[in-house]
Amino acid sequence: MSNSKIVIGFVGQICSGKGEAAKYLVEKHGFVSFSLSDQIREEIKKRGLDITRERLAETGGELREKFGSSILASRAWEIIKEQHTEKAIIDGVRSLGEIEYLQKLPNFHLVAIEADQKIRFERIKQRALDGRSDPITWESFLEAEKNDSENFGMNVEKCMERAEFHIINEGTPEEFQQKLNDILTKLTT
Repeated sequence: MSNSKIVIGFVGQICSGKGEAAKYLVEKHGFVSFSLSDQIREEIKKRGLDITRERLAETGGELREKFGSSILASRAWEIIKEQHTEKAIIDGVRSLGEIEYLQKLPNFHLVAIEADQKIRFERIKQRALDGRSDPITWESFLEAEKNDSENFGMNVEKCMERAEFHIINEGTPEEFQQKLNDILTKLTT
């Protein structure tokens, strides 16, 4: 990899594989990951509340309304600069304000990760079994997906349209990882 800074943003619908992509790049390629949702989780903890998917969406919306639609992205970028991080991931981009802010940064590349709705629903059921507070009925899954695209200042689908790269994540983990490696090769050669 070259010596220049590289920042990759991941956008995608619920359970498309954003977290798995970030985990892979951290473990195999030395990236540092910054989750926009983690900033919201910290805010919820400060308030002494339980973290639920609904509360994450509501609190993120409050932060965007109070501080501007790019607040989470700008906070992540400040941390990346302060830590002199050369290979960074910004995971969970969900608003056009975040996209507009990030796409002005040097060496930023947005990757949309997509998967069929039924595949993502099966993944979310597995996550719920693993202890995550995700919706586990078809109806609650659809409602969570709708919130990501229409409420609280988020619009995942419009953000995905702005991506430089698109990955379909419906195969094996190895196939997904190879697609990530292919993107890295394009960005670093």
